[in-house]
Amino acid sequence: MCLTAVALVLQSGCATTVAPPVPSQEVRHSFGVVAIAPAQYPPQSSFVISWRHKEGATGTQAALMAGGGGAATAAMAAVAAPIALPVIVLSGVLYTGVMTSREAIYTSKGIVPADTAAEIESAINKAVAALDVQNALAARLAMIVKSDPQIRLAAVSAAGPDKPAARPDYAQLRTAGIDTVIEVAITEIGFDGCIKNNWECRPPHVLYLFMRAQARLVRVADGVTLFEWPLEYKGGYHELTRWFADGGRLLGEELEQTYRALAENVYDEAFLITPIALPFISDFWESRCWLEPLYPVFRAWYGSRVDKLQPTLRWTAFPRELDREKLDRAVLRKIGNVTYDLRIWDVAPDARNRVPHDRWRNRIVYERTGLPAAEHTLEIPLTPDSQYFWSMRARFVVDGRPMATRWARRSGCFSGSSDIMYLGYYEFKTPR
Repeated sequence: MCLTAVALVLQSGCATTVAPPVPSQEVRHSFGVVAIAPAQYPPQSSFVISWRHKEGATGTQAALMAGGGGAATAAMAAVAAPIALPVIVLSGVLYTGVMTSREAIYTSKGIVPADTAAEIESAINKAVAALDVQNALAARLAMIVKSDPQIRLAAVSAAGPDKPAARPDYAQLRTAGIDTVIEVAITEIGFDGCIKNNWECRPPHVLYLFMRAQARLVRVADGVTLFEWPLEYKGGYHELTRWFADGGRLLGEELEQTYRALAENVYDEAFLITPIALPFISDFWESRCWLEPLYPVFRAWYGSRVDKLQPTLRWTAFPRELDREKLDRAVLRKIGNVTYDLRIWDVAPDARNRVPHDRWRNRIVYERTGLPAAEHTLEIPLTPDSQYFWSMRARFVVDGRPMATRWARRSGCFSGSSDIMYLGYYEFKTPR
């Protein structure tokens, strides 16, 4: 039976289907004046710092910030105003002097009692709860929405839900001339990796920041939910000690990147991603979602390489041949003013030596928008002998309304919100 199933899949070749739904053009035209409503509750904090080793000994990540004096506490350090981040000070009773990062990680077995680890965890969680993440996300979203001349953003503050399951009534906003509310809520923020999942930890010990959120479009006139979707951001792997080094600088930078990624996703899904049901290709081995790279050609098993540090990247033009085959000709005739966006990310520094499926996208190192052709020669050199992720998308106009395809990737075609995650983006490596 298994062999028969495989044979049928192989015989079927490429199957085409459609993207996940977004608001229709009719719904988008009805948005009118828009207000942003951030949640009013702190997100669940999941900065887990303690774990149990495979052989049963208790350890703690708190050792990463070894120092002298005092009980285990969390201090609020202004890293990048207005963000305040926790700095951990470990009890001098347990450790004296300054511990190196290697000692902090690999000699932590059984040193810190469970109640001390719990105290430090609690301090971190309280510090994170004090961060104004809900308004930070709303502010970043407002910046993006303001840049779109076709959206009328109200200069009023709207209060979102006061708890995760709440569904506020925004009827009072009608007197302020508000037609639609974009409700955004960060529901959970924390670290994940081998610690939280109780995996066996091998050096170098690495974990990533994640943030989960929820967005909802609400029509003020009758309270109807027009569109609702979950969001999730997963950042790059970094060694434990780096997260809180230099007063938490890396954590502050990652939070800013997270706000940007989540806000862009809310804007894209609500206003920009085309409601046209574009097909994509899925076969037995891989999916090709939206645009495809032409150079470098993606090779799943052997890796893709470019021949220079400022390569000319090329991809399929839009509309693609597949679009011309599957879409109605009347729809194709409406597509005009096509341009392209390009992004390149580096690989998280503490995950560069991992196997391909375990490497994680890190920071955007190169970005261009409004490219007139389906190719681009990089204007600055990349780093030699380095791995990168890259993706591209098409922007176009239909009936006077700007639209865009999703960011191209090779898996996860059914998930719109996974655009903001590393998984499935194309990779290449630069020459030595």
